[in-house]
Amino acid sequence: MIITPLNFENTLKITINPRRLTEGLFVEFNYKKRDGTASQYDIITLDVFPPGGYVWGLKMNDMTKVDFRKVLNKFDVEIHEEKGNEIQKLDVPEKGKQSYTMVQKLKFEKYYRKFIMSEMSLVRIRPINFNSLI
Repeated sequence: MIITPLNFENTLKITINPRRLTEGLFVEFNYKKRDGTASQYDIITLDVFPPGGYVWGLKMNDMTKVDFRKVLNKFDVEIHEEKGNEIQKLDVPEKGKQSYTMVQKLKFEKYYRKFIMSEMSLVRIRPINFNSLI
């Protein structure tokens, strides 16, 4: 899915430590792969476990709008506060098995990825307007 500046409420990027990630946030970060190359990813975090260990999420870089609508229909949008800013986030359950069950039902395994926190850098939360992506 092509995410444009119009999808964001503002140009704010909140840089955080990956250990502070929570489920349901739209996050962009640089990731160093095992082969030594690095790429930027945009994901919706589905699970963070154990603290300081891994992040599982839906990769938004190649997701279609039709597929993203299916994700939005599964979760409510709620407000999350981060460093004094109110941000929309999806109400994703904190138990990873529930999230993965949803991924399997929607047949979204191709978007589902696991990331190692120690290989993530420049982790930024973006205050995205989920309704603009519908």
